Amino acid sequence: MPRFWAAVLEFGSGVLGRQRMYYQECGPEFGLSPASTELPCVECAPVNSAVLVLNQNYEPLNICNVRRAFVLVDRGKAEVLEHGQEGIRTASRIMPRPSVIKLGYLVKRPRPQVRLSRREIFLRDDYTCQYCGAKTRELTLDHVVPKHRGGGHSWDNLVSACRPCNHRKGSKALEETRMRLIKAPRRPQPAQYFLWIQRLNGGGYDAWLKFLPQVDFSTVS
Repeated sequence: MPRFWAAVLEFGSGVLGRQRMYYQECGPEFGLSPASTELPCVECAPVNSAVLVLNQNYEPLNICNVRRAFVLVDRGKAEVLEHGQEGIRTASRIMPRPSVIKLGYLVKRPRPQVRLSRREIFLRDDYTCQYCGAKTRELTLDHVVPKHRGGGHSWDNLVSACRPCNHRKGSKALEETRMRLIKAPRRPQPAQYFLWIQRLNGGGYDAWLKFLPQVDFSTVS
């Protein structure tokens, strides 16, 4: 176990210099000092709370827990950019909780893309007919602009449709029917963005917002 985390959990004896430095930099936010032994009234979070991990170029990379974030910071592999409002309670102290950390090195990886498939279309549309709004597992794929009229097999031309709506529309163009789309189809965001949105919907992660420029915040309640 890294020495910093051992100090944070107070498994060892004494307070290490690195812990003192962390208190000096971050402690005033909670009214703490390296020598403080009082526990102020601060809402505390568990050590498995989520922490947003940014690449060296500030690109959102992953989500880890507070324990892992402390390890990365202690080993000099990351720095804390944002702290959460809650603290991390130890036996006699409350540590500021990291909310966003940035790696000190660049992790090279291909940009994730969602593969166009029947299943991914249904997932994007939340298993909901895009014409009548019926939520069902008995869905079909519909080309908004029919293929024989030049419509492509693409994210922005494919939607989920229940069987009655698909039969009603047939091979007609949308403007030839009295049907309307609930929302315009488009390429979905990679799965990791859905994970971040889920976290944001849970609340308590407002510090993440400015680091997630590609997230569609209309989906965040």
